[in-house]
Amino acid sequence: MDGHQEKLQALAKYLNETYFDILKAKGRGFTIAKFAEWMGLKQPTLSRYMAGDMPPNGDNILTMARVMPKVLDILEYPDDPLLRRLLKYYFETSMIDQVEVQTKIDKLLK
Repeated sequence: MDGHQEKLQALAKYLNETYFDILKAKGRGFTIAKFAEWMGLKQPTLSRYMAGDMPPNGDNILTMARVMPKVLDILEYPDDPLLRRLLKYYFETSMIDQVEVQTKIDKLLK
């Protein structure tokens, strides 16, 4: 298993563990569809991430990181305070500003 596949499996494990922890706390009514909605993802997309079948794209990584910052650690994004501030700002801005912030984030990750 290569490093990329290991990250996908680690992400899948984390997502599944988090889902089951919330399910245990909230009860049977907390479906994967509700988990996906809470995370800001579509249910089929989240299911593929939870199965380790598909790597998340940049937008979905940011979306997941908004509610679950540990995703950045699992996927080994740099532990950069500027990146973390940009991510926080990204979700607090308008769509126009998000394009500019996304450009800055992309530059940091290269």
